[in-house]
Amino acid sequence: MRDILVIAFLVKWLADWLTDGLTVEKNSYKRTMKPGTPVLHSVRLLDPLRERIRYLDYSLSTEKAYVDWVRFFIRWHGRGGVMRHPRDMGAAEAEAFLTMLATERHVSASTHNQGSAPCYFYSAKCWG
Repeated sequence: MRDILVIAFLVKWLADWLTDGLTVEKNSYKRTMKPGTPVLHSVRLLDPLRERIRYLDYSLSTEKAYVDWVRFFIRWHGRGGVMRHPRDMGAAEAEAFLTMLATERHVSASTHNQGSAPCYFYSAKCWG
């Protein structure tokens, strides 16, 4: 009898552990932030991005691509000699960056999306 109770407890614990952070929305599972999301304590500029990506279990190649795009975004805005922190930039700077990608660099729509997603992620998940 004791073994059955232990197994039942372990099954319930495992089910709770596996569904932690998952919500059902329109017959699909959508990952949400866990209640105990750690506070970002990094000092360097791109480390909060790396920490949040690793916390959300993104792949290493995604992390590298996001860091490269955000670094390009920051350096492009600092090309005049004045480097600004991304949390001080707003929608106007993001729009100028995406416009530059489309007009000066003539990138495709998929590349445009690949450039906008990391910038949105960085501003929303790390500084939002």
